[in-house]
Amino acid sequence: MTYPLAGDPSMALFGVFDGHGSNGEKVSEFAMWKVQEVLCSDKERLVNEPEKALIAAFEEADRALGPAGVHARVSGTTAVCVLLRGTTMWVANCGDSRAVLAMQDGPASALRIVPLSEDHKPDLPAEEARILGCGGYVSHASPQYGPPRVWVRQGEGPGLAMGRSIGDHVCASVGVIATPEVKRFELEPGCESRILLASDGVWEFIDNEDAMAVVWKHGKSSDACVSLIDESARRWRTAEGNYRDDITAIVAHLPFFDADGASALGESESLRVQPPAPSTPRSSAEAGEAQPAADGGADDLAAGMNADGGARPQFMQRRLTLQGDIMEEGSVAAAALQLQQGDGA
Repeated sequence: MTYPLAGDPSMALFGVFDGHGSNGEKVSEFAMWKVQEVLCSDKERLVNEPEKALIAAFEEADRALGPAGVHARVSGTTAVCVLLRGTTMWVANCGDSRAVLAMQDGPASALRIVPLSEDHKPDLPAEEARILGCGGYVSHASPQYGPPRVWVRQGEGPGLAMGRSIGDHVCASVGVIATPEVKRFELEPGCESRILLASDGVWEFIDNEDAMAVVWKHGKSSDACVSLIDESARRWRTAEGNYRDDITAIVAHLPFFDADGASALGESESLRVQPPAPSTPRSSAEAGEAQPAADGGADDLAAGMNADGGARPQFMQRRLTLQGDIMEEGSVAAAALQLQQGDGA
């Protein structure tokens, strides 16, 4: 989540990037930073031609992987982003992460659910036609191969389960593209609205309506995210036992801006993600943070995650800036570990 975007208090960006393959976490992290960088590098295009700006950002993130030393032949990432300016949203989607909008006219009114993106499954007619036209092969859902998959030739890997992605360059020769599908939406004045962006770990066993029903029960976005992730994990556990896909979710309450287009947040309440700091991160106590509600501090829990093969050292240098306070990645990692311990994963 980035606010203000390109220094503009009337713009915000929300995005979910879900890596896959042996190098997926590096591809997704690179794309997360690169998309923002490209969008902010040409503010005139961002303001005047947001659709083109989003397409350029996704495609440039894909092209830049190799020169940046990020191996992406058989690894990649989904990317779904919501660019919000005033009451207008542009939704760019590449892959099978998803964005959904829920609206309510009043407390007694039923929720109206609006899909903001379409999952790019390889067997969608347009996706399959493009892949077949490039000489690729699409297997449809089956007990043998699972979901629909893209193959270089029949039975010849990597069996990618989406028609578009950033990375997966082996499949680029057979029609898998990083070009996002961009749609524009206008928020309805007077309606309470919430948007949800989530990786396919949420959508495997929860449909749009059920997901937004969970989200709408909570007054705080953070509570809604935790509840949705818990419910997703519960359904994975019921269906698959100890296995589950990774689960990421973002919830934002709308309108995010005042009627005049200015931010509904105060000047001190900027929300942005900063690139990794070059110096060794401070502990939570040194940063003036409250310790997580668990035995030991954030650094101890984060170190435990490292030992278990979870959060990697380079991610520990990331900082999230919210309302002028610094929250080190260690506390984020600790919170993630608490969630994992709480749901039995």
